[in-house]
Amino acid sequence: MIWLPRFRTAMIPAGILLLYLTAALTTLLAWQNAGFTLTGDEPHYLVIARGILVDHTLEQTVPYREAFEQGLFFGGTIAEAPTPANTHAYLGPHGLFNIHSFGLPLLIAVPYALQGVLGVKVFLVLVGGAALLLFWKISGVFMASTTVRAVSVAAVGLGMPLLPGANQIFPDIPAGVLCLVGLYWLLTATRSRPVWREALMGVAVGYLPLLQIKFALPALILAAALAVAIVRREHVTRGSGRSRRWGRAAVIVMPVALLLGLLFAVNLYAFSNLTGPYEPGAFDVGPAALMAFAGLAIDQNQGIVFQSPIAFAGLVGVGLLVAARRRFALVWALVLLALIVPNALLANEYGGYSLNGRFQYAGALVFGIATLFALGLLAERRRVVWMIVCAIGVALSAAFWAVLTFSPTFLEFGGRLLYRQDPLPWLLNYSVFFFPLQNALPALYDESWASAFLPNYVWAAVVLMLLLTGFAAGRGRLGRLARPAVWMPVAAGLSAAVLLAGLTADSPAPTRHYRASELVVLQGEAEPGGVSASAATGQTAGPFTEGPITLMRAGSYTLTLTYTSTAPTSVVVGSWQPVPAHATAPPEEALTGTAGAEVTVSRVVELENIVPATLQLRTNWNGTGQLTVQGATYAVNADG
Repeated sequence: MIWLPRFRTAMIPAGILLLYLTAALTTLLAWQNAGFTLTGDEPHYLVIARGILVDHTLEQTVPYREAFEQGLFFGGTIAEAPTPANTHAYLGPHGLFNIHSFGLPLLIAVPYALQGVLGVKVFLVLVGGAALLLFWKISGVFMASTTVRAVSVAAVGLGMPLLPGANQIFPDIPAGVLCLVGLYWLLTATRSRPVWREALMGVAVGYLPLLQIKFALPALILAAALAVAIVRREHVTRGSGRSRRWGRAAVIVMPVALLLGLLFAVNLYAFSNLTGPYEPGAFDVGPAALMAFAGLAIDQNQGIVFQSPIAFAGLVGVGLLVAARRRFALVWALVLLALIVPNALLANEYGGYSLNGRFQYAGALVFGIATLFALGLLAERRRVVWMIVCAIGVALSAAFWAVLTFSPTFLEFGGRLLYRQDPLPWLLNYSVFFFPLQNALPALYDESWASAFLPNYVWAAVVLMLLLTGFAAGRGRLGRLARPAVWMPVAAGLSAAVLLAGLTADSPAPTRHYRASELVVLQGEAEPGGVSASAATGQTAGPFTEGPITLMRAGSYTLTLTYTSTAPTSVVVGSWQPVPAHATAPPEEALTGTAGAEVTVSRVVELENIVPATLQLRTNWNGTGQLTVQGATYAVNADG
C-alpha cells in the first residue's frame, strides 16, 4: 500500500482542478447561453486554425473566403473578397498572411476539428487548468504543509485571470502556462532528468514565440537561465566535463533556436520581415506607455492586483523571494517584465477589444509564484493572518466569478462591459467590480486625465510600501517596523490617504456628443448633419432612431436631442423618450415643428442599476411633416 499516501496527496490538486473546471465551464455555458459572441482577434485565430486543418495552408485567401461565404466566425456571411481591409491579414509578396502567429491555431486545430468553437474553448479551459497543477508543483518547493499548499493554491488560482480568461481564444493564458513550466523547471533544476524530458522542456519554452513574436524575449530568458542551471548541475552533481555539460544545455537551447528559426523563416516568407507584421508606430514609448504599464499592475479593471486582490500579498513576496532565492528571483523578474513591458508599449492599449486585463494575463500567472511564496512564509509565521488573507482573496474571487456568471444584467450587457469601451466611459461607468468605490481606486485608462488623478499616486505609494516591506523582511531588517506602534500608524496613514484621495478626486466627465450617424437609424435618409424622415422620401410613421449603444449605471444624467423640422411650431411631428434597459421609461414627449430652426430638448434620467446597462434615446416620427434628427448628448449631472 505504498501508493496510498501518494494517491491521497494527488487527490488534493485533483480536487482543486475539479473546482476550477466546474467554475470555468459553468461560466462558459452561461456566456454561451447569453449569446456572447467571438470578439476581437478570436475569429481570426479560428480562420488560421481552419486553414491549417481544412486547406493545409497558412496563406489566408482561401480560409477567409470560405469563412466569409459559409458565415463562419463573423456572425454572418460576407460578400466581399478577403483583403487586408476586411481581415487581419497582410498582403505580401507570397499572398495574404495573417498578422496573428500560427502557434495558437496549431494548438486548437484538433479541438476545432472535434467540437468546433466550443471544443476550442473547452480545450483552452483545460490549458488554464494546467496552470493550477503547476502552482501545486511550485508550492511544493516552497511549502511543507499539504493543507497550506491546498488553500494557498486555491486562493491564487481560483480567480482571475483563469476565471474567466481561460475560455478566450487568445495566446496569453497558454503563454503564461509555458512560462510557469519553464520557471518550475528552473526551480527544480538540481534534479536529474532524462534527456528526452529536457528536450521537451526546450520545445515548451521554444513554443512561446510561435504563440506571438512578443513572447520571444521571455523564451530567450528562460532558455538561457535553464541552460546555465543545467551546466551548473552537471558540474556540481556529476563533475562532468565541459563538453557533456554544454551538450546537456544544448538539449534545451536547440529546440528554442530551431523553433525561433522556423518563425523567422515564416515571417520572412510572408512579410519580408524577420519579426513579422509589426510596423513603425506599433510601439509607443511615451506617457501612454507609462500609463499602460502602471495600469497593468494597479488599474481597477486592468491591473493584476485588483483583478485578483490576493496578489497584494505577492507584492510583499517579491522581496522575500529575492532574499531566499536570488538567482531564481532575477530570472522570474526578467520574465515578468518581458511579459508586461512589450504589452505596455503597444499602441493598441490594453489589447484593444478583448477582455479587461488580457495584456497582463501571462504576467499574472507568473506573478502568482511570488504570491504563493509570500503565503507560504505567512502561514509559517502568522497562521491566523494567513487564513484571513486567503479567506478574503477566495471570497473576492468567488464574488467576481458569481457576477460574471450569474448576474442577469451582466449576462445581458457584459459583452460590452468586460471589454475596453469606445468611446472611453466616464469613471462612474468604468469599474466592473468596485462601484461605488471607483473614485478611490486607480484609474489608468484615459491618458487625458490619468496623470492628474490623485488615487493613482496614492495606490502607487501603497504598492511601493508593500514592495519595500517585503525586501526589508527578506533581509531581516524589519526590526522595529514590525512593531504595531510603527506599522499601524503607517497603515492608518495610507488608509487615510486612500480615503481622502477618493473623497477629493475629480475625474473629468465631459458631455458626450453623438452625431446622427452614431445613433441606430431605423429609417430615414441621410442628410448633411443628420438623418431625415418625411412622406416625400417614402418613410412610414413609426420608430425613427434609437441609441447610442452605451452603458450607464446608477446616477443622474441629462439627455438632449437636437432636431429640426420644416413644419410649423404648432404641428406635432413626432416624439422622443429616454429608454433605460432596466427601469421604467419616462413618458414620451412631443416633438413639434421648428419652422426650419435647430431646436434642442432635454430630459433628466435617474438610474439605480448597479451593473451598467444600456440607456438609449428613442425617437418616433408620426408621419406628419418632416423630421431631421441631428444628434444627441449625454451628460452626468453634478449630483449624480
